[in-house]
Amino acid sequence: MSLRSGFGRFARRTLGTQSLRTVVTQHVQGNRLAVAPSHLPRTAITQIRYMSSKQEYLAADLSVQDYNRRVDTALDELTGLLEDLFETADIEKIERERGAGGSLTDWDVEYAVRRKDVVLLMQTGVLNLRLGSLGTYVINKQPPSRQIWLSSPTRSGPKRFDFDADKNVWFTYKDGHLYLLNDLLSEELSVVFGEPLTIEL
Repeated sequence: MSLRSGFGRFARRTLGTQSLRTVVTQHVQGNRLAVAPSHLPRTAITQIRYMSSKQEYLAADLSVQDYNRRVDTALDELTGLLEDLFETADIEKIERERGAGGSLTDWDVEYAVRRKDVVLLMQTGVLNLRLGSLGTYVINKQPPSRQIWLSSPTRSGPKRFDFDADKNVWFTYKDGHLYLLNDLLSEELSVVFGEPLTIEL
């Protein structure tokens, strides 16, 4: 398994008929990174541990039903918030200030839920947030890994978020930095719309 510097994640392997998950414990201390992988049966794993110098985040082993409930609710609420923003924001002014030639018709939010596997009751939901000349956010469910994947048009780029049940937050590490989904979206969309926004998923 290859690991990007400063980024802990798990990978799956299949050995015979048994699915294994790589558990990565990451310690970030200054510029030092120590990664300790171990292979355990998926059924024996209840959480993946991530540690930083300040806080510890644990990726919960969510059931399919709990995962779908949490993510569907979060994306539904985010869609509603964005639709409200579109109604009140001066999008034409935002585009004029950018001078990039975008128009009101290039701004849209769409959330689609598609049945993926009826037997396992797994759904794949994709939220597309089109912001004209600013680019497009894509936020989607990943039921197999119990994650939310974010593709951002800003310099923050793509990220894969796990859920910490104790802290009730979606988090990830990338390039040695901790990112919380709420904070990231709040910060970036506040810049886009020119007003302070607080997004809680």
